[in-house]
Amino acid sequence: MRSYKIYAKASCGYCTKLVEALLNKKISFCVEFLDGMPDRLEEKKNFYNQQTVPIVILRENGQETLIGGCTETLQRLEKEQ
Repeated sequence: MRSYKIYAKASCGYCTKLVEALLNKKISFCVEFLDGMPDRLEEKKNFYNQQTVPIVILRENGQETLIGGCTETLQRLEKEQ
């Protein structure tokens, strides 16, 4: 099964835009909001070598692949239609 994991901040306009797009397209995802957790956010940024939020991970067939941020994910979703 394909789903997305998103590390985000509720205060980020790009994050909320992406969550709304996934909801509208009825795509399976889970989101971890990291507002107020700067250490965890920094850990995820370093782990994925992604310095902005959202950090979007595609989960498919037991594997995880970094998609990138909002722009990359929205582009990917448009291609999948």
